[in-house]
Amino acid sequence: MKKILLIIAVTIISFSCFTINTLAEEDDFTSKKPMTEEEVYRAMGYSKDISKIINIFEEKFETKIMLPKEMPFEVKNKFAKIDEQNNLDIRYKGKDKKDNFQFRINPEVPRDVKNNYKLKNGQEVYVENIKYGVSSPIIELVYKQEKLEYILYLRANGKYDKKSLIRIAESLE
Repeated sequence: MKKILLIIAVTIISFSCFTINTLAEEDDFTSKKPMTEEEVYRAMGYSKDISKIINIFEEKFETKIMLPKEMPFEVKNKFAKIDEQNNLDIRYKGKDKKDNFQFRINPEVPRDVKNNYKLKNGQEVYVENIKYGVSSPIIELVYKQEKLEYILYLRANGKYDKKSLIRIAESLE
């Protein structure tokens, strides 16, 4: 009987020590200071050195990509990464949180979409509003250039609309 009580006591003490240590370790990772935008993007695998990421992508796929020369807002930060599906993902962020443009380049087999708009340069593209829950819709524009598929995203938040995204697409060089 004494052996059983001793085993139970040791188990309870061991469990208590483990729980206290676990809580102490979890507490070590908390911070009262929120992460900066740069820290958040870095944690998601993005780099601020977009030129380096673009060069890696261009060398890997032996291609030259086009970048937008015009934005409907003043760009504060740019972030880029090559994701698990080999897409080049570039984010342009403005001073206002609503100023958010995403630019994705797919080097693999492009989606089969029916074009529904013609840019000034004659290039046919696909433009669509994508609804997400209760937030403002996101406008998507798909542009195919040689073996690459460019997918542009802009949130339609009252400041921007399809015309804003089309102007960005028409500035690709």
